[in-house]
Amino acid sequence: MHNYWARCIGALSLAILMLASCSREPERYDFAVAVAGGPKGWPVWVVDVVFDGRWRVGAGAIDSGYESVPPTGKVSVISNPREAPQEIFARWFSYRTQTFYEIHLTLPEDMAQRVARWYRQYPRRDYNHKLIVGLSGTGEAKVWWKAFCLPCDRDRSKDLLATLVELQHGQEVEGDPYPYVYQTTDYVDEGVIPLPDGFQREEMPPIKSWFSGEQ
Repeated sequence: MHNYWARCIGALSLAILMLASCSREPERYDFAVAVAGGPKGWPVWVVDVVFDGRWRVGAGAIDSGYESVPPTGKVSVISNPREAPQEIFARWFSYRTQTFYEIHLTLPEDMAQRVARWYRQYPRRDYNHKLIVGLSGTGEAKVWWKAFCLPCDRDRSKDLLATLVELQHGQEVEGDPYPYVYQTTDYVDEGVIPLPDGFQREEMPPIKSWFSGEQ
């Protein structure tokens, strides 16, 4: 009888632990997202970067940064702490090729465990954490995680830099390049990019003059 009740109590305790584990909310973290484009001579317009199909960040036009290790780009500060993402969808436009690209990236299966470990090893009081997405003008993508040591001055040996997605190639997709004609013309006039194949040089003032009202 004693063994019977011991087994019952043990089974009940295990069930309670499993129920508590299932009902626990996923851990949320305070981090920023940086989106890089380029490299130089291959400017892009980042149309969309969506995480887990639920939240997104903006980026717009980016001229460079993709060539750096890790890429450096426009930083979006997330307003509320987020769970460690598992998937990234990105769509972007290459001014040089007049091409749209899309890609679905799957982050490591143990992403949540990795991020939890990094926040223990690199606590938020001393480190800024950043998820970095690089999108190139030739249709490539890569992803990093970085923890930047705040009190370390120029000593960067204590930073964390982890590659999450090695170089992957996006898929060329349909899209209308006309909304980008002003910026494309400006890039051509400034010598940033050569005249794209099939692009008709419009008789219009450069975009900077157009927005400023100068003719």
